[in-house]
Amino acid sequence: MPFTKISVPAVGLYEMTVSDISLMVLCFFLGIKGKGIHKYFYPFFGGLLLLTFLSGMTIVVVRSLRMFFIEYLPLLFAIFISYGILAFLSGKNLKKQMSGIRTTLIVSLLISIIPVYIQLITGTKLDYFFDTWGWRYTFLSQNPNQFGVYFTLYSFLIIQITLKFFEKDLTKLTFALVFFFVPVLFSGSKATTLIFAMNFMLLNFFLFTRLSVIKRSVYAVVIVLIVVFSVNPTIKFVKKQGGQVSRALSIFDQVSTVEGLTVGGPSGKSIDDGLLLFFKYPLFGVGLGNKPMHSKQVVEIHNTYIKTLATSGIVGFFGFIIVFTMVPLITIFSHSRLSYKLVVLLFYSLFGLMNIPYHLLRQRWVWFYLAITFVLAFLDKDGNIQKSTFGAYNHFRKPGNKRLKTTTS
Repeated sequence: MPFTKISVPAVGLYEMTVSDISLMVLCFFLGIKGKGIHKYFYPFFGGLLLLTFLSGMTIVVVRSLRMFFIEYLPLLFAIFISYGILAFLSGKNLKKQMSGIRTTLIVSLLISIIPVYIQLITGTKLDYFFDTWGWRYTFLSQNPNQFGVYFTLYSFLIIQITLKFFEKDLTKLTFALVFFFVPVLFSGSKATTLIFAMNFMLLNFFLFTRLSVIKRSVYAVVIVLIVVFSVNPTIKFVKKQGGQVSRALSIFDQVSTVEGLTVGGPSGKSIDDGLLLFFKYPLFGVGLGNKPMHSKQVVEIHNTYIKTLATSGIVGFFGFIIVFTMVPLITIFSHSRLSYKLVVLLFYSLFGLMNIPYHLLRQRWVWFYLAITFVLAFLDKDGNIQKSTFGAYNHFRKPGNKRLKTTTS
């Protein structure tokens, strides 16, 4: 999904990728031959349909239908992605399917780091995998921030699936993540670097608490040796590869001050502009994609929450909040282990922070992350679907379609 550089031409500013075409074929097949969505997964899909409907209502205030459709298109893809995932994962004993998903994500990430290590080892820079200016690493994504979000969310999912079903792999996974820091730094994305570092520290802390006293001692010694003898030389070497690395690392200087935590520059101005538009048009906003018709600020609003308020008002934001809060709620009320819940909620908090400097709803892999995380909350360690402890999630029925009732836990 994230590899939009190899897309085929589509509508407006958005690309139709091979992944998108495959997804639509999969959804068509699941719709004809599949057993539908498990009843426990109805709230997520229903919430997404509500968000799509409420966002679509902003058409009554738009000045440009073309720009509205371009902004609306990602929500339609979100429906395809969510339906495909939820229908595919509506059977019994899903541990095998989740293992396959984890393997696919790991392979995807491993492929995406190859050009970076080719440059580090041989000194040959493969310009195709960098942005238009040949500066920041994008792999096959359209821009470095897009690559950073993909990289981070896929890492989250790999860790979550490992914690749920394959906890014995946690140590190997933790050390493997060290090699993923380099492509993150090459992207030059400050937000991605900070989030990925916090993710790595969280995983190390979790692993440390699961080890025996002797293993903790050994692990602590290994970490100290790595920090003392490897970190500085490695950073100095990587910095020589390009200024984008220094840009990424500068986030740690910024977060040392309160001012550094604010979003500045054109992105900060776009957020201020978005708030002004929301206060001026609070009900429906200015309409999806129609900010340019109401503002001289050319930069789009770099904040998911403010952009939703500015372009779809209170009406659209209501649908957004329903979908956005569903994953943490269902995780809290699941039968999962407390440690798993804490990790997922901390990851989700990091995801929430990522939405402050970025607008993420239009990125397909965000919905992939949300749908998979939602399903994982219902699964036990053997991959069987369990009821939620929150009763309201357990009373959805499929009226008028007896065939779909076969998808029980």
